[in-house]
Amino acid sequence: MTSTKLERDGFGNTAQVLTLGTHQSVAYTGTAGTISAEIGTNVVRVIATTDCYIKIGASPTATSSDVFLLANAAEYFGCDPADKVSAIQVSSGGTIHVTAGA
Repeated sequence: MTSTKLERDGFGNTAQVLTLGTHQSVAYTGTAGTISAEIGTNVVRVIATTDCYIKIGASPTATSSDVFLLANAAEYFGCDPADKVSAIQVSSGGTIHVTAGA
């Protein structure tokens, strides 16, 4: 088993940090937008410019039944390296930014 040493902040508390990897972005409207390349890691950072619904999977197409993502709030998700991310608007189009983490 491999152990990972977490970084510590100025108070000695562990701090969860990621090495940022490849960034992808795609526009979405009332029609879902999906990133074109696989994520490539087991964790992903997702942020959107407007409220949207997202779906993560091998061949995702987001719908209004999927996970709600608040605009301008970065969220981190576990995923399979072969997964992609899809988004669809709540009320106005935007852009979703997806960054692989390691």
